[in-house]
Amino acid sequence: TAHDPHEVLQGLGMVGVEDADELGQVVTHPGRLLYHVRDFPLELLDSITDSSDDGGNPGHVNWRDYDHAVRYAAQLQRKGQADAAIGVLEEILEISGEQPVVLAMLAGLYAESGRAEAAYGMWQQLLLIEPADPTGYLESGKLMMAHRQVGGGVKNLERALALDPDLAEAHFLLGTIFSTRGEQARGLEHYRRAASLAPREPKVLVTLAFFLVTRE
Repeated sequence: TAHDPHEVLQGLGMVGVEDADELGQVVTHPGRLLYHVRDFPLELLDSITDSSDDGGNPGHVNWRDYDHAVRYAAQLQRKGQADAAIGVLEEILEISGEQPVVLAMLAGLYAESGRAEAAYGMWQQLLLIEPADPTGYLESGKLMMAHRQVGGGVKNLERALALDPDLAEAHFLLGTIFSTRGEQARGLEHYRRAASLAPREPKVLVTLAFFLVTRE
């Protein structure tokens, strides 16, 4: 049985997120949990996760408690113990089946550890369960671009934008692709859109400025 992403977020303490709209997006699209786990306060994870057994031995996971196991994996990830977090999440998949939140966390960890093919596979599994999750298409597109599969990358990025037109990163990446291809008008359109959505992102602003200068 799939677990409600909202319940998992409550277990992670996400009920304290001030931006209600952002919390709603995470609940609707579990893939976005990836970004929140990266920035989640480690001390709060420590406070809500009991990572020792009755004998005081660290690393104990209560596999009968899905939320506990996910919290423990998030704790390991925030502490930089990626391999250990991957092991816990893979075990959760075997026990609980394909859970969107777990697939998203695994995809992010696989990508960060250089296992691009495994990461792509996790995003594809997530999209089978949550086909309206734009993060799955965004991350799949990024992985394909990194491996020079530009056509597939563009297709995934455009699917992401069809689901969420306000994904600044997708606009920026498409701007880069189209400008490199010589499709200057399309590239500029996406760069400008990215800049309007992320006006404080230096990379976006510098790229747009450079593009405009060199285009003249």
